[in-house]
Amino acid sequence: MIRANRILYVGGLVLGASLVLGGCASQPTEEAPAQAMSQQEKAKQAVADAEAAVEKTRSETGDWGLWKSTLGILGNAQNSLDKGDYDAAIDAAKEAQFEAEMGLKQYREEQDQYKLAAQAAMKSGDYPESEWIGTSGGGGMSGSKQVANGSLMVGPNGDKGTYTVGSGDTLWDISAADAIYGDPFAWPLIYKNNSSKIDDPDLIYPDQKFTIMWNVADEDYNDAVHHAKTRGSWRLGEAESSDLEYLEQY
Repeated sequence: MIRANRILYVGGLVLGASLVLGGCASQPTEEAPAQAMSQQEKAKQAVADAEAAVEKTRSETGDWGLWKSTLGILGNAQNSLDKGDYDAAIDAAKEAQFEAEMGLKQYREEQDQYKLAAQAAMKSGDYPESEWIGTSGGGGMSGSKQVANGSLMVGPNGDKGTYTVGSGDTLWDISAADAIYGDPFAWPLIYKNNSSKIDDPDLIYPDQKFTIMWNVADEDYNDAVHHAKTRGSWRLGEAESSDLEYLEQY
């Protein structure tokens, strides 16, 4: 009551209120620059961390582990930083860093799968082409051999075959087998030629029978490898939009 009376006495209620409100409004003005600088530094650090994660994935995988969306998101982070939109820069940088780290993890997992498939092939024994083309067999096929975790039957002219999926198989390790393509990144060719049987290229089942085509145009082969390397994120149990876009080319 004593403080209120003094305010009324000095300048009246309106003046007193304005002085109080003015004091409240002036306080953030002094703190704002420090807050802005702090957020700016956070944004710069977030972009730097994202750039480091992308470079690590690129150096360890030769760009194969980089998802096609990652560099675009990193670019958005840098643009937001340049414009002073620090919150947006931080969000985009964190997303780019996450994608880079997940791409590296995915690449390492696929490499591990390939190594396991190669070890399985070594245990089953290496064999020349003459042993699985031109051998006896029924139904117009020329014989069957163990490949990856399943088996492969090749037609008489050797340009087409049927692969029966084995337990633990993936399109990655099937494609990696020397008798198929000898290249794990060529798996989209199997997916494309058997899309009616495959709902999700990351999820195939034992005893499925896939058509294998060997007379593949260079352009089609390169498109398949490019898709495998730039496919982006994936989720088990559903076809990704990038996979569907790949199929729509044909």
